[in-house]
Amino acid sequence: MRRVHFLRSGARKPLCLDDEAADELARGFQLRLCEAYLRSEPDFLPALWFLGDEYARLGRFDDSLTVDLKLCALDPDNPTVRYNLACSYARLDNQAKAFESLQSAVRQGFDDRDLVLSDPDLASLRKDPEFPRLLALLDQVSQAKP
Repeated sequence: MRRVHFLRSGARKPLCLDDEAADELARGFQLRLCEAYLRSEPDFLPALWFLGDEYARLGRFDDSLTVDLKLCALDPDNPTVRYNLACSYARLDNQAKAFESLQSAVRQGFDDRDLVLSDPDLASLRKDPEFPRLLALLDQVSQAKP
């Protein structure tokens, strides 16, 4: 187990963190850094990608949706952006929008069937009668690829 040491101002001993705590601290710093950077460069894609993923990981699905919508506006032909948008809608129990976004992702070239079947973000969709039709579309588009 790796240990990370931070010196605290006025402390006699360093603060010791295990890997998990150090990673959380670093992710929190990255989150705040990206949020601050986007105030001056609101269309910076790498920061938006990071924030969308991080907000979702933290359960901040409304914030994640806001970022995903912005990414869709900036990069409308990116199937991964559409897939992430579908995940955000599914987490917010908006099945209609989730299916619409997922179908758009598939039509734009998203073809990771295993991910669609296993992604916990899409769990609510798998019980919906529309889900087999989505899988059929995914199979159809995948088979049509050279």
